[in-house]
Amino acid sequence: MRYSPFYISLLLCSCSGEPRGKVTGINKVPHSIAILPFAGTDKNMIREIQSGLEKRLHATIILLEEKPVPGSAFYKPRQRYLADSLLVFLKQCNAGRHGKILGITPKDISTTKKPHGNWGIMGLGYCPGKLV
Repeated sequence: MRYSPFYISLLLCSCSGEPRGKVTGINKVPHSIAILPFAGTDKNMIREIQSGLEKRLHATIILLEEKPVPGSAFYKPRQRYLADSLLVFLKQCNAGRHGKILGITPKDISTTKKPHGNWGIMGLGYCPGKLV
């Protein structure tokens, strides 16, 4: 089954900020990509994304437990979620355990891009580099 790219409102990628090969902590999975589905994301689509990443990247893909979209990221005037806030949330969820983490949601997301104060986007990511 193929999904329209318009269904996926969020595909976020963040790096742990640690040098490659450095493994710290008991739960660290080096060179792994974690997928965090936010509540309401189609489970079949998540399995397709996981399978596609495994085949294409030959990496360890870990499916995390679904979480609700944090209410603190909601921007009421435009009825969207702030992608920058979701990146910070993903970094906290990851806590350096995986090389990268992807968050996927069917919700509308946005970011600020001058001259636009609340620009609707399909995804946002920081990689390589540290999140603030």
